[in-house]
Amino acid sequence: MSDVNTHSWSTAGSSSVLIKKFVSASYDYFLRESDIFLTQLQRQLQVLSSVKDLSIFEPTYMETVEFYNCLEQLLTKPKAKTHFAWRVVVLIIHMTNSKPVLLALRDEVQILAVLSDYLRTEKLSRDKFEKTLNLMRKISHGFKLEHAEAWLLRLLPNLVDIIVDGMSNSSSGGGGCELVYSALATLANLCRKNTVVLNCLATWTNVNRLLYCLMSQQSSSNRQHMLLCTELYLLIHSANSAASAATAAQLQGGSAVALVLSVCNDGVAESAPEAVQLATDVLNTVAAAPNMMQHIVSFKNYKKEVSRILKQLDSCCSDTAAEAAGFLATLVRLNIEQLVSFYPDILTRAVSWIQQSSSNNSNSICNYNGCSSTYLQLLHALLHTANDELLDKQLQHFVTAATHHLQLDNTCKFSLHKVSQLIDALKLVQSLAVRKRIFALNLTISLKPELFTGLMEPLLEFSRHVELLRHRGKLVSRKDADSGCELDAAVADTCRSAAGMSYSLMNCSTSSTGSNGLVYGYKKSNDGGVLLCSEAIVRVLTVVKTLGKEDGAFMLQYNTLLNSGSLMPHVVQCQQSCRKPLVKLAVQLLYDTTIPRDSLEVLVNSTCQGNQQQQFMSGSSVVAAAGGGGIGGISSTDALLQDSSLLQGATPSDLMDRVEDVMARLKKIAENPDMSGLPLTDLVDLYEFKLAAMTHSELALHDLLSVAGDNSRLLRRSLLHARSENTRVRVLL
Repeated sequence: MSDVNTHSWSTAGSSSVLIKKFVSASYDYFLRESDIFLTQLQRQLQVLSSVKDLSIFEPTYMETVEFYNCLEQLLTKPKAKTHFAWRVVVLIIHMTNSKPVLLALRDEVQILAVLSDYLRTEKLSRDKFEKTLNLMRKISHGFKLEHAEAWLLRLLPNLVDIIVDGMSNSSSGGGGCELVYSALATLANLCRKNTVVLNCLATWTNVNRLLYCLMSQQSSSNRQHMLLCTELYLLIHSANSAASAATAAQLQGGSAVALVLSVCNDGVAESAPEAVQLATDVLNTVAAAPNMMQHIVSFKNYKKEVSRILKQLDSCCSDTAAEAAGFLATLVRLNIEQLVSFYPDILTRAVSWIQQSSSNNSNSICNYNGCSSTYLQLLHALLHTANDELLDKQLQHFVTAATHHLQLDNTCKFSLHKVSQLIDALKLVQSLAVRKRIFALNLTISLKPELFTGLMEPLLEFSRHVELLRHRGKLVSRKDADSGCELDAAVADTCRSAAGMSYSLMNCSTSSTGSNGLVYGYKKSNDGGVLLCSEAIVRVLTVVKTLGKEDGAFMLQYNTLLNSGSLMPHVVQCQQSCRKPLVKLAVQLLYDTTIPRDSLEVLVNSTCQGNQQQQFMSGSSVVAAAGGGGIGGISSTDALLQDSSLLQGATPSDLMDRVEDVMARLKKIAENPDMSGLPLTDLVDLYEFKLAAMTHSELALHDLLSVAGDNSRLLRRSLLHARSENTRVRVLL
């Protein structure tokens, strides 16, 4: 086991030298916007755009976090945008060829907001506009929003205008089909499972005109184009009212299922994974739409379409096969009677795909492969819908597939994606163990307790690495929020002149005050990363405990693990999360043997409610603390007051005297042509006073926000009163 842990997570210097050179060149340019540094930075961007090993862009170390911060500044700073914006977009297009980097750009860097403003504000050629929009389409897939944001309110009308104008031009013989498709796909990605986006779409756009254009495209020759129009039509109507959703289901239900299967067949035949992915997304939307299940169940040609998909899978590429596995998993979850005869063939293929995926990589955990997670999800869907007879015959296939993902190699090195894959394998084992007692007995024979305990030490080590990176990320976030960029020692040594340092401070202090996607997304992602590690640990404990009911060796190992002090913080963290499945697992581990099962369910529900309220209160306090002055790295006003050396023991009159003294000295120096005598201490005093002023402004903004909140509540009550009076008058009429 010691061989497994020979890797070190603290080796931040292992990131690419190219990343470090780019960060250094970026800071050089931010400090002195000269032609020399401009040329050097352009050269670094060109070099990075041709890199073949895209793993260097994964945000695993602090250098990569700084790299993403520099990219964001190059896309947002007015002067930098002129020279570098399109080169940065080209680099991001190249980076999205890696799935982990694509997910990092979407969730951790949150680059979509920056690209949205770039697309809207810059005058781009048609080719650049189309490539940028296509990049947004790719990044926006799977994007989740918890609340409306300013960039979204500006982007949605822009997308709707592109769709409506493009459809009008195409109907009159104009071009723009690719542009319309990218806009449709981006809008559909944003609307899926995002009620906030649907509400904003109805409020801030001409949604009736959009619906009319979507209906006019039902006879389009492009099936993917027509499928997107159908999905958006269902999504918008489902968000409006029950009557509207029923009407949409009646109009689209008969053709939607057939169109989904046709697009999936075309994608598999042409080895186009994006088409199969679109079919999966739309199938999920159709299944979730009101009044659509009856159309799904009543469709008669499942056998014909699914048999075609299975026949064509033998000749398609691995990416397409993975997307097809996801589509089949969605179909299996719908529990359609016509598909039961295909379950043995699907199961055999899924196990074969997992074995091929494992053989293509030196280790299924040590090398991230999103295909394996999809295949595990397909097996999980089959496990929940197939009958016991099939499972009895194919049990060994399930065990073989799960074991492939639980065994570690000497070269193993975790990542968040690989931990997620491990969780999928543990879910599969747990589902098998609780499905039937004979399955649990077979698992105790096939698996050994050491297999699960061997996962604990590397998981704990990786969890410590993620926690350390999260704390260091907070420090970088604070520096970025205060200064706009973090200077390393090499760059600082090149900026010793007073004039250069003065310009550096002025430039950094006027950095963009918009939403820092890197800072917010990075903190959010790594909080989720710690929780993901805790979930993996809790699921290992749960599996060992379940198998321990059938085998004393597993129960003995479970008691040993549960007595480990290093594991309990992860159990408590899952208990304090807002995800009910995790809370239930943690509560069962802590209290399962001490309270009845009915009381256990009540405890889980009450714990979830308490966690949600606590998270809401803590989120509100963080937003309030970051709301004024644009300082996102400070947790509270009190902390800001304590950090300011200028405010400690100083009265307002003392502050004004110090400022007047500094201003007088700077005025004398400014009258001379040579600025070399500018004292750096005077500049520090000025910026400390500016920090104090921003602190007082923040307090004033808090007061204004509280008053605005009271007014908002009064207006809401007045609105409810008016609605009740309106209803009463309607009844009288």
